[in-house]
Amino acid sequence: MKYLIVAGLLLSGSAQAQTVVDLSWLTGCWVQDKGARNITEHWTPADGGQLFGIGRTFSADKVLNYEFMVLGQRDGVLTFTAYPSGQAGASFPLKTYKDGEAVFENAAHDFPQRVIYKRGEGGTMSAAIEGTIKGQAKRIDFSYVTCPK
Repeated sequence: MKYLIVAGLLLSGSAQAQTVVDLSWLTGCWVQDKGARNITEHWTPADGGQLFGIGRTFSADKVLNYEFMVLGQRDGVLTFTAYPSGQAGASFPLKTYKDGEAVFENAAHDFPQRVIYKRGEGGTMSAAIEGTIKGQAKRIDFSYVTCPK
């Protein structure tokens, strides 16, 4: 019996059973208003087994950077792939999913090594990118609310 409990605890944070449907709460428009600089993410519905997103950071008069994103199964694992500002894509397989928080990780990537999305309450979502740069830990946090209608 003890072995079953331990096995259950080990598997409870398992990423292998997740699909894009588990992250369908991302669907829609999200914004982080930082005054002169805004960040938005727009995610499509999970039709066809994939979620597609576009993110952009902009000021009043220009786009500062953008990113195309895809969430879908790759080799049986839910994977987040980002294409930032026209660069080559980087893929991050799901490492853990628990309590509305998805942690995607690619230890071989320069920065970030982890991409994190967490479902909030009342139309909120948080995200973060983290990892190391030249041996120094770095984390950038994002706090989103649903876009105004």
